[in-house]
Amino acid sequence: AEQGNAIILSAKVRADTLLVGFDPDVANVLAYNMVDSLDTLARIALDSSGDENYTAATTEADIAAGDVLTSALARRRHAELRGLNVLPLFGEYYAAIVHPDVAYDIKAETGDSSWTVPTRYNNVERIFQNEIGVHAGFRWMESSRAKINTDAGAGTVDTYTTYFLGDQCL
Repeated sequence: AEQGNAIILSAKVRADTLLVGFDPDVANVLAYNMVDSLDTLARIALDSSGDENYTAATTEADIAAGDVLTSALARRRHAELRGLNVLPLFGEYYAAIVHPDVAYDIKAETGDSSWTVPTRYNNVERIFQNEIGVHAGFRWMESSRAKINTDAGAGTVDTYTTYFLGDQCL
């Protein structure tokens, strides 16, 4: 149509022609690999800049199969972060990223050290993806990408890295 000196063109574009050759399976694989790569880069940065503390041993090579992460150790990490004036990551809570094998150990504790699942929070809060609960001043997230050190402990014991994080940790 012509209006004065301007020509106005209109066209309809079919949505099914915009993504020619789009394969959702390929996109899914690419997205998974992208997340895996980003998580690996973040883990490398955390591993190179953090302090290492061990459960009941003085070196990683001394860690035995029974040396597991406990609530007492998590509370000690919380006190260390507070003592260093590290800002919490989620309101009053720090973050802890833990491998599922380690999550199994710490969630098995009972009594005063028992686990708080997200559905039992006192306040209505946003529950983050992979969050497994609040415990010892941390919001715990489970990730199979947390570092496993194969055969690094006593004998052939695998050791696991748990990340205790404050604000602006990376």
